[in-house]
Amino acid sequence: MVKEGLKYVLPLRRNDAKIDYQAFKTFDYNAFDGFFIFKRRCIWYKTYTSLVYRRLACFYDGKLAEEERQDYMARVNREAEGYSIEGFHAKQHHFGTITLATNLPVNVNANSVYLYFKSSIEVEQLFDTFKNTLEGDKTYMRGSKEMETWLLINPIS
Repeated sequence: MVKEGLKYVLPLRRNDAKIDYQAFKTFDYNAFDGFFIFKRRCIWYKTYTSLVYRRLACFYDGKLAEEERQDYMARVNREAEGYSIEGFHAKQHHFGTITLATNLPVNVNANSVYLYFKSSIEVEQLFDTFKNTLEGDKTYMRGSKEMETWLLINPIS
C-alpha cells in the first residue's frame, strides 16, 4: 500500500508484538496521550511511531473492556474449551483495546483515525446486510431495461 501511495488505517491483532500495552497495564490515565468521546463513551488513546508501521494508535474503551471481561469469565465459569482463569490474567490488559496502524499524516489526530476505522466497519456491515440479508447481490433481472433500472434504484435505496 505504501509503494502505491495509498493511505491506510488497519487494525492489528491484540497479540501483535509491536503493540506496547504498558499504558494499559498500569491503568494510570496519565500514561495516555488523551481521550475523546465517541457515542457517549470515553475513549483513551496512546500513539507512537513504529519501525514496521508508520504510526500506531492504541485505544481503550472502558465499557467494551468490562463487556469483554464479563464474557470471558462467563466462558471460564461454564468451562468452555480454551478459557481459564490463567488465560484471563494473561489477557486482562487487552480487554477493551484496539490498535490501529496508519500512515496518515501526523496532523490527523487519534480521534480522526478512530472515526475513519469505525466508519469503515459501518460500511462493511451495510454491504454485509445488503448481500446476505437482503440478497442484494442477486439481480433476478431478465432484460437490459430491467437491469438498468435495478442499477439506478439499487444504490439509492
